[in-house]
Amino acid sequence: MMKEYSFAYGRGTKTFALDESRVIKEIVMPDTPPCADVKAAVLEALRARGELTEEREYRNLMASYLSMDDAQAKAIEIINEGLAKNILKPDYQTYVALAQAYYFGEPQQIDQAIGAYQKAAPLAPTGETWLNLSKLLANEGRLAEAKQAAQSALDKGVRNPDEAKRILARNN
Repeated sequence: MMKEYSFAYGRGTKTFALDESRVIKEIVMPDTPPCADVKAAVLEALRARGELTEEREYRNLMASYLSMDDAQAKAIEIINEGLAKNILKPDYQTYVALAQAYYFGEPQQIDQAIGAYQKAAPLAPTGETWLNLSKLLANEGRLAEAKQAAQSALDKGVRNPDEAKRILARNN
């Protein structure tokens, strides 16, 4: 039995029909956790059909996966796909989301997280992203880079400058 689904996005709506007998097969993709969020499930079904074409749709799907346990790999896939298709803007929010997905995913992908933070930090409104990058680099033993990022954090402004100053004062 075909059923029509509609979801509102800002000033627009997306409507599509799904065969209810096949909904589970269409929504749950093999070897991935099932979509706990109905919006994510619907957006994933649209994506599988090539009908996900707007930035807000990609951002909604990305946010849904980032909010789920153990779905960071799917978030990374969505973000990278959106960037490759020029649907997602290469902006601060996109790169921070990508960095966090790489960092918190299993397995952790530290080098990719650092790369995404390096793209996000210059675009950030404050120095907090520089500070996060600095801490990550320091934890990886990349002290010279960590100190540069800590100084950039201070230059741009952070809530707790003492954290950045501690990294700048480190000798090892």
